[in-house]
Amino acid sequence: MIKNWMKQFSEYYLRMLKICLPWVIFFAALVFVAYFGEFDITLKVPFIGMFLLSLIIPLLNAFDEMRKALAISAYDSDIIDGAFSSNSKPDRLFRKAIRLHVRSEFAAALELYRMVEEISEKMSDHEKGVLYFYIARCYQAMGYTPNAAKYFSLSEDAGMNHHERLFFQARNYTAMGEFDDSQRLYNALLDRDDNNNDKNNNRETLYADLGIMYVRKGDGESALEMFDKAEKGHYDYVFCLEGKALAYLVLGNLEKSKEYYDKAAYNGGCEKESGFTEFYRDIAEARGITLVKNEENNQGE
Repeated sequence: MIKNWMKQFSEYYLRMLKICLPWVIFFAALVFVAYFGEFDITLKVPFIGMFLLSLIIPLLNAFDEMRKALAISAYDSDIIDGAFSSNSKPDRLFRKAIRLHVRSEFAAALELYRMVEEISEKMSDHEKGVLYFYIARCYQAMGYTPNAAKYFSLSEDAGMNHHERLFFQARNYTAMGEFDDSQRLYNALLDRDDNNNDKNNNRETLYADLGIMYVRKGDGESALEMFDKAEKGHYDYVFCLEGKALAYLVLGNLEKSKEYYDKAAYNGGCEKESGFTEFYRDIAEARGITLVKNEENNQGE
């Protein structure tokens, strides 16, 4: 990790030094003339100071670039993997967009990503895959699932095979009701983990996501199986209780659904702010289940 940081810092410094190189040469020449010429010491010192300053300014800029780079999480650094690292305008815009993205300023980040897409004359396939992935994530976070689907597909076409692309694309398919495509991607991620090809996969998260997908699909039995697996893998206990309440609701077993709903509520779940109560009511309505008034107050408040 430290070795990579040092390498990245040296690259930043050399890039900044290259920009300042004319001034460095100019002040170096002045120092040379002042040192070997018959100049008063009062002139030599300022020339030397300006020369040192021309070396220090790129150093300070490199520190600033490094600070900004470290503000990007290891998660995003793993996805970006060296893309957009030059000092070109598109690359600088992308890095600025990423900093907005990690602060969840998705609309502002999306605007910059689209600018990069428009002005970049030449991108590698890796850079295209990364850029399209982040555009898709912005659309997804903003609720524009068809737009997200388009850019997830473009990212896939560019050859991006990172587990996060598959994971969020699967979630997007679920939100769009494309359950077969969603399940295909989740299974691909589980197969990766089975074969030890992807150390970043979290099986419990995949099981929990599959549980929600099956709830939306109307397959309560499969949903229960997934939430059981997630719970056994020590996934969020309350989430699993909420999931089972939904699964039993899909199966039409209101008694078991209420049992798990109450367990989740007792442990701090089923809150309005999380959107769960609204989701619960939507699933009930979709299944033609009418919640009686006192039950709706208990399960929706």
